[in-house]
Amino acid sequence: MSVNTDGFDDLSKKLEDMKQRAQKLQGENTVTFNELFNQGFMSEHTNGKFPTIDELVSFGGFDHMEFSDIPDAPWDKLIAEQTDCPNWDDLYKSAMQTYVQHRMGF
Repeated sequence: MSVNTDGFDDLSKKLEDMKQRAQKLQGENTVTFNELFNQGFMSEHTNGKFPTIDELVSFGGFDHMEFSDIPDAPWDKLIAEQTDCPNWDDLYKSAMQTYVQHRMGF
C-alpha cells in the first residue's frame, strides 16, 4: 500500500514560506503611511470615497498640519463619520492587521 504525500510537500513549502515571512517581520520595521493606508485599504474602509489617507486628511481640513498635531477629538469624529471604523485607533489597528496579513501571504 502506498500513500500519496504530494499535499504534505506543498504544505511543508507553504509553512516554510510563512516562517521566512514571519522572521522578516520580527524586530523593528519601518512602514510608511502610504504603505499602511494604501489605496486598496482606504477604498475598502471609506467605500471608495478616499483612495488615500492624504485625501481623508485634506477633507477633514487637517492638510495644513503635521499629522502628529491633529487634535484627537475632531480626527476621531472624522474617522467615525467617513470610515467603517469608530475611531482612529481602530482604523490604525485594522491597517496594521491588514499589512501583516499581506506580508505573511494571506
